[in-house]
Amino acid sequence: MLKNLFILSTLAVLFFFPALSAYSAPRGGVSAGKVSRIPQEDAMQMWDRFSRSNPSGGYCMDFEISHLPRRGEAVEYIGTLWGGFHKGNNALRIVIQKSGEDKYSDYLAISKPDGSCEIFKFEDGKAVKIGDSDISKPFIDGLILTPLDLAMPYRSWPGVKYMGPDRIGQAVHLFDIPVPEKYSGAKFAFVRAALGRDFGSPVQTQTLDENSNPLRTLSVSAVKKQDGLWFVSKLEVRDETLRDKDVLRITKAAVKQNFTAPDKIFDKTSIEKNACALPDKPKMERL
Repeated sequence: MLKNLFILSTLAVLFFFPALSAYSAPRGGVSAGKVSRIPQEDAMQMWDRFSRSNPSGGYCMDFEISHLPRRGEAVEYIGTLWGGFHKGNNALRIVIQKSGEDKYSDYLAISKPDGSCEIFKFEDGKAVKIGDSDISKPFIDGLILTPLDLAMPYRSWPGVKYMGPDRIGQAVHLFDIPVPEKYSGAKFAFVRAALGRDFGSPVQTQTLDENSNPLRTLSVSAVKKQDGLWFVSKLEVRDETLRDKDVLRITKAAVKQNFTAPDKIFDKTSIEKNACALPDKPKMERL
């Protein structure tokens, strides 16, 4: 049942991490829709399993994003992402462009085991590093989706606190992660991650202010199965202040990939030497 679930952290969003298929969190006393609190030790084991999970092989996916403002017409975007575990880090290359336009934005996100995250944007054949305080700024003006959603550096941030059980369409356990000092300019105080009770995979992620008011909410809406693996096929990220929303849908996918030239996809220096050329796409299956 949902074995080897791959999930974009809610924007398990675009990061495909194996769900803990062999793991089931203690249920405690569950009855009539009630979700019971679990012991602190069990809760931290659940978080540790999530924080240490890594992609199983590479993956490549085409996607569409519909930006749905509270007022006004929808704006459509398209893109491709390549992801995997590269040189000890979680790596993600993502290309996004507005539908019908030739200009595109090309990013590389490297999330390291120590909780640090490096984001680069490729412009004019060079890699430009995105400042730590800008990880919560959208990739493209007009979108809500941010580097924080994709790189999920908070998985390794210190000070994680188990907040207790809840129900968000399913039984979940909530964890709050304070923002480290180096990201203090990111304009949010902490991340709240909801992990599913039964498999420990992310269901929802929020950024909140110092008064615990939600600023942005990312939710997984649908999953698909390919080559025996489950992965997120649709997610939504909502600006809780403006009430605007981005809806991301995966349209094509290839998982379990062994990229022949991973440095050309995920290594900043190699990408620059290759004139920031876009990576080749493997054969993908339409969803």
